[in-house]
Amino acid sequence: MKEKKKKGFLKPLVKLFIAAIFLVYAVGGILNLRGQITERKAEAAALQAEVAAQRVLNATLEEDIASEDAGSRMERAARDKLGMVKPEEFIIYDLTP
Repeated sequence: MKEKKKKGFLKPLVKLFIAAIFLVYAVGGILNLRGQITERKAEAAALQAEVAAQRVLNATLEEDIASEDAGSRMERAARDKLGMVKPEEFIIYDLTP
């Protein structure tokens, strides 16, 4: 009779131990997911700010396009970005220190 009581006492302890391990694992998983959610929210906020900045830049560029004719825009881009000049022009660079 004594042996049966010991076996009966160990079964609930084993079940309790397994339940505790599962609980610790579940809580760890929840905390991990909570951290990931916080990171994703921060990333989403940063991306929203970037989108807002791009929209402002796009609006500015659209205003520039609307305000200038295509020829002067191309000429300005050729001068500024490519260093091109008209055939009758020349550029003087001041190289004195």
